[in-house]
Amino acid sequence: MREGNYFEHQKNRKILLLYESGFENTKKMAMLLSRGLEAGGFLVDVLSIQEVHGENLENYNFFAIGVSSVNRRISKSMKVFLDKIIGIKLNQKTIFLFEAKKKFHLIGSPAKKMIGYLEKLNLNVVHPIVTEYIAGRRGRLEDKTLKAMEKVGLRMAEKLNKIIKNNNKRR
Repeated sequence: MREGNYFEHQKNRKILLLYESGFENTKKMAMLLSRGLEAGGFLVDVLSIQEVHGENLENYNFFAIGVSSVNRRISKSMKVFLDKIIGIKLNQKTIFLFEAKKKFHLIGSPAKKMIGYLEKLNLNVVHPIVTEYIAGRRGRLEDKTLKAMEKVGLRMAEKLNKIIKNNNKRR
């Protein structure tokens, strides 16, 4: 690949991977997902939602948001973050969601509840939501989950590569 084409290729491959984490599980997932996405050819920045002020979000082609399910609903800090980015031009950008939650059938999915917010921002949500389970109330991610998350990132990279390819065909 010639140098000019390489940089043109890379500019379409920037992902901002955001997370909120009550007990560090979602942060761990974010770090492991980023490894898989990078192995799939993407440039990945990983930040907590508290670290983002909205100024450079337009520079990313894709987003991922990791949601804490400690309270079974969208947290106040996540709502503040979503309200903060409403005025930013993110039209038609692609986003996927991930969450860590307890293995309990009555636990809701904050990530599913966020879809409405994200669609109001005119973002394309990639399905399915990646959900992984923790042991106990404040437990850690299960070992098999930790091993699987990098592979999940690689599979997500494959999906995003297909989206890029389809978008290039339309041009």
